[in-house]
Amino acid sequence: MNNGMLEDLPHLKSITDNSTNQVGIVLPKKSLYHYTPSVSAVKNIVSNGELWLSKSTFMNDKFEISYGLSVAKEVFDEYDTPLVKRIAEVLSKNISDDYFILCFSGNSNSRFLWNYYSNKNGYALEFKPEFISDFINSERRKLLIFEGAQYHETLGGRKIALKEQCNLPADIPGYAYEYKANYVLYDKAEQTGIIRELVEYMIKHEHEISLFTQAGWLLSSVILFFKDPFFKDEEEYRLIIKTESSNTHSPIKSNNYLRRIVNYREKNNCLIPYLTLTMDNPCEYIESIGIGYGNREPYAKFSLEDFVSVYSKDIRVYEVQAPLQMY
Repeated sequence: MNNGMLEDLPHLKSITDNSTNQVGIVLPKKSLYHYTPSVSAVKNIVSNGELWLSKSTFMNDKFEISYGLSVAKEVFDEYDTPLVKRIAEVLSKNISDDYFILCFSGNSNSRFLWNYYSNKNGYALEFKPEFISDFINSERRKLLIFEGAQYHETLGGRKIALKEQCNLPADIPGYAYEYKANYVLYDKAEQTGIIRELVEYMIKHEHEISLFTQAGWLLSSVILFFKDPFFKDEEEYRLIIKTESSNTHSPIKSNNYLRRIVNYREKNNCLIPYLTLTMDNPCEYIESIGIGYGNREPYAKFSLEDFVSVYSKDIRVYEVQAPLQMY
């Protein structure tokens, strides 16, 4: 987004990365915390370097994406013009439920998350902010190869990447994906202010195709990070990935390409679709692991320290004290 456009949209400045001017991508400046109720999830993250992005319609809050659309509709209803009706139709068509989301929190000790999501005895893994930037910037790992009687430094695969299925039939289509990452916005007045500002901008620049289209793209991007104020104590930061077939010119629309990247896990005797992010070296990104204040099994901390020590001497394991805040 050009700086001139940002000057005309002051509400967007609060959710724009000043270093990149990318709406929808704001890199974290501090640690992020991933809460999980399961020690087996901790084991998988540390030992296999895997983090799962659940499909939005199968998450604890099934309105993760549709909430932003509902706020947009409230603003659209303030206008009774054919143009705004067309904007609403295009937005609804562009926003689907085929998003996969990985949630973090900026709070290392959120009573809301311990109680609501981790049953008080779960775990909170602290990730360095570089986790997000290395994925988004396609950071590659450095390798040393021996050639010509000396070692040379070269670049290998990406440090963090989507995991792909192996041994698939050759006729399974390829895939493409786009990503967004930002802090979640909970303030309803700010949410409606941003949407109203973008709608007014699109009305003003209706006949300037480039500006009109870019504002529409911004609108479809920002509402992905709107959430009901009820959840504000989550202090959420989310990474969103949307996938599509790389064969976009095919007249036959099929989800077969998802066989390359989608897995299914069991929960409550149901199947939950998810994508997997793999870290080449997870211990490069994990700073600490907090044990929920409801888990005081005699050897919980000792056993986790023993496990972590096999992979890293730098990851701190600690017992979380009960938060003072009451919600």
